Amino acid sequence: MQQNVFRRVATGSSMMIFGLALLFSGCGTSTSSGSTPDDPVVPTDPTATVANSIALGPISGATVTVWDVAGQSLYQTETTTFNAATELMDDNLTLVPYAEQTVGKFTVSSLGGLASTRLVLVKSEGGEDIDPDDDGQYVKAEVKPVQGSLYAYVTVADLLNNNVRVNVFTTIAAEWIRQEKLTNETEIKSVLAKLSERLFKVSGTALSAFNPAKLSTGGVMEDLALLSDSQSYADTAASVTIQELYTGTTHLLQDTDNDALFDDFELLVGTSPALKNSDGDALGDYGEFYAGSDPLSKDTADYEDILTPYQWHLDANEQNDINVEAVWASYAGRRNIYVGVVDTGVQAVHPDLVSNLDLAKSYRYSDGSNDPSPDTNQLASDPYLSAHGTACAGLVAASGWNNIGVKGVAPFVKLAGYNVFSLATLTDVAFSDALSKPVDISSNSWGDPSEILYADLTLIDSMQTGAEQGRDAKGIVYVMAAGNDRSYSGYSPLKIGNANNAGVANNPYVITVTATDMDGTYSSYANFGANILLAAPGGEFGEQYDPANGAAIVTTDYTGYDYGFESTGFVDTYRSGVYFDVAGNGNGDYTNYMNGTSAATPMVSGVAALMLSANPALTYRDVRYLLATTAKMNDIHDGNWTTNAAGWHINHNYGFGLLDAEAAVTAAENFTSLGAEVVLPKRTNDVTDTTVPDNNTVGLTATINEPQTLSVEHVDVWVTIDHARPGDLDIWLKSPQGTMSHLAYGGQYYLEGSYSNWRFSTVRCLDENAAGDWNLTVKDLRSGTAGTFKSWSLQIRGR
Repeated sequence: MQQNVFRRVATGSSMMIFGLALLFSGCGTSTSSGSTPDDPVVPTDPTATVANSIALGPISGATVTVWDVAGQSLYQTETTTFNAATELMDDNLTLVPYAEQTVGKFTVSSLGGLASTRLVLVKSEGGEDIDPDDDGQYVKAEVKPVQGSLYAYVTVADLLNNNVRVNVFTTIAAEWIRQEKLTNETEIKSVLAKLSERLFKVSGTALSAFNPAKLSTGGVMEDLALLSDSQSYADTAASVTIQELYTGTTHLLQDTDNDALFDDFELLVGTSPALKNSDGDALGDYGEFYAGSDPLSKDTADYEDILTPYQWHLDANEQNDINVEAVWASYAGRRNIYVGVVDTGVQAVHPDLVSNLDLAKSYRYSDGSNDPSPDTNQLASDPYLSAHGTACAGLVAASGWNNIGVKGVAPFVKLAGYNVFSLATLTDVAFSDALSKPVDISSNSWGDPSEILYADLTLIDSMQTGAEQGRDAKGIVYVMAAGNDRSYSGYSPLKIGNANNAGVANNPYVITVTATDMDGTYSSYANFGANILLAAPGGEFGEQYDPANGAAIVTTDYTGYDYGFESTGFVDTYRSGVYFDVAGNGNGDYTNYMNGTSAATPMVSGVAALMLSANPALTYRDVRYLLATTAKMNDIHDGNWTTNAAGWHINHNYGFGLLDAEAAVTAAENFTSLGAEVVLPKRTNDVTDTTVPDNNTVGLTATINEPQTLSVEHVDVWVTIDHARPGDLDIWLKSPQGTMSHLAYGGQYYLEGSYSNWRFSTVRCLDENAAGDWNLTVKDLRSGTAGTFKSWSLQIRGR
C-alpha cells in the first residue's frame, strides 16, 4: 500500500574600551525618544511607576531602552549626567569602587507586571565614557563619546534586582542573537548558557550577570579571573564589531568563513574566523554551538543520533543517496531559515522536533491554535496518516547530534507546521493561507491526482505571489511532491502518473520532485513528467531495513504505539505485525515505513535550506537552477536519458537526476544570481478547429515562432482540444534546438476532465535559446473518438 501523498482533490582599531560597561537595575519612569534603524519604535509608557534611582557604571548621559524579545519596546529612559564635583570622592580624582559609584543614575518602569523570569533586551545608546582606559582615574581629557550601542539580554528579575551588566561580551552575544533573529526565550537563554560554559571557569556563571569591568579599590579588574581565558575579554573589546559600536559605524559583522558566526563572535567563543569547522570533525562550528558539542574538539561522534545508520537516504548507499553528510561539516542549517511543512500537522512534543519547531509561527486550522499537532479528530478518524506531517518534518529537520533518534537533512533549521488537514472540509482559503506564510521554503507532500485534469488557480496565484514577493522579493522556495500514481501491481493500469496532469505541481513557481528506490531506480509508484525537476529517495515498502526488498525511509513518527506508522493498528493491518523494533526506538517514536514522493519532497526542502544557509541571497529561481544543474545522473541504464541543447542530462522519469546535496550547496556558496526574470509575451497559434486524426501515430503539428532571444528556464504551454476521451491524446513539444518534452501520454488511459486551456509545464529546455520555432504535436492513439485541436499558446521564462 502506497499512502503518502495526499490528494486534495477527490479526497579594525586595537583601542581597549573596557570602560564600556554598565550596571543596570531599579524601577522608574519612562520617556520617549527616537529609535535607531532596524530597532522598534519606542512609545511612552504612561503606566510606569517610579522608584529610587540606582547607580549605573561609568557611562554618562546614555539612553537606555528595554524591549521584549520580539522587539516590542517596554520603556525608555536616560542615565544621569556625570558631574566631577559631586561624583569624585578624593583629591586625586580617583573613581570609587564600582559598587559604590553613583555615575549614571537612571530609573526604569515596572514593565507592566511581567513575570520575573521573562527575558528582555537592554540597550545603552550614546553618552560618554568617563574612564575609557579603566584605570580607576578620572581625566577630563580622556573622556570619550560613545556613539554606538551596547546590548544585553537579561531577565526582569536581573533588571529589578541590580544584577545586570552591559559589556563587550553581552553585546557581541546580543548582536549574534539579533542577527539570528531568535525570538524564543528558551532558545536565547540556551545560547547564553552555552556561551557562559565556554567563557567562564565556573560552570553556570550567567553571562547576563557578568561584568569584566568591575573595579575594586585601586582599579583592579577582579572578574577577569573568572574567565577561562582572560585574554578573551581584551581580544573581544578590541574587535572590529565593538569598535564599530563604539564609534557608531555601521555594523558589518564580517563573516570571513561564511559559517553564520561572524568573526568577532568566533573570537568570543574561541573558534577560527577563517574555518567553518575549527576541529575538522563531522559538524561545523555553527552546528556544534547549537548541538552543545565542543567546536575545538573532534567529539561529534559522541553526540551521534542512534538511528542514523538506518537512514540510507542520507549518505550510506553508494551513489543512490543524497550525499549530504559532507555538507554538515560546513552547513547544517541556520536558525533563521524557516521551512514550512504544509501537511497533517507536526507533533509539537516530539523529542526530535521540539527544539526546531517554532510554535509562534505554526498554525492549526481546525481551532486557530499555534500547536500544529494533529488534533483529536484527526487522530480518531485517521490514526495512521495523521503522523504523515510529523514524518515529513523529521526528514527536513529532525535535531542532529542529540544522542536520540534520527537526523534531518538540515538538522538545525527551524520548522513551522501548518496543519491544513485538520479541517474537516479542505478549503482554498486555508491552503492559500498556508502557502502564503512568511517562510523561506514551503514543503508540500500533497497534491492533485494525475488522473484528473484539475488546476486550482487560487493556489497557483498564492504561490505566484509568494515566489515574486516572499523573502524580501527573493521568493519562497515551493517544493511539491510529484505524486504516487504510476502504474504498478495493485493499481489500475489506467492511472499513468503524469505529473503534468496535476495543476499544483505544474506551474512555474514550484520545484516538482519524484522518488527513487534504494537502488537508484524510480520507485514503483513515482510520477514522471516534463515538469519534474529532480528526484530524491522515496523508497519502497520494505517492512524492515531490507535493501534487497526495497527499503522504505526511516524518520520521526507520532510518539508511542497508539498513533502513527508504528501504531498497533497500522502495523497489524499493513505490516504483518512487524514493528521497527531496533535499539533506539523502544517507544515507537520513529518509523522505517515512510515512503512516497511525500518522503522525497522534504529531503529537497532540507537541501534547499542548506543552500540558503550557505548563501541567503539566493532567489527561488537560483535554488531551482542549482538543484537542476547539480543533480547526478542515476539509473544510467534507463532509456529515457538524453541531453538537451545546453548539455544538461534530462529524463522524464527523473528530471535532471538525483538530488546531490554536496554539489548543490557547494555551487550555492558563491553563486552569482541569475538576475531578474524575463517573461516573454504569451504567443498563441489559433489552429482553427483542426481535426486530430483518430488512432494515428503521426498526428498533427502546429508551430509558434518565438522571435526573442532568451536563455530558457521554464516553458508553459496552454492547449485547448475538444475530445471526449482526453486520455487518448499524446502531446509532445519540440524546442527550436530539438529537445522533446512529453507533455501528455495517450492511449489506453483514463483521464478525467478536459484540455480546456490546460497549462502544461516543462523544465527540460533549461539554458537553451528560446528563439525559433516551437512545435506542438498532438496524436490520438486510441480509436473510436475524434477530437478537435482548437488552439495552443506558449510562454517562455528565463534570463
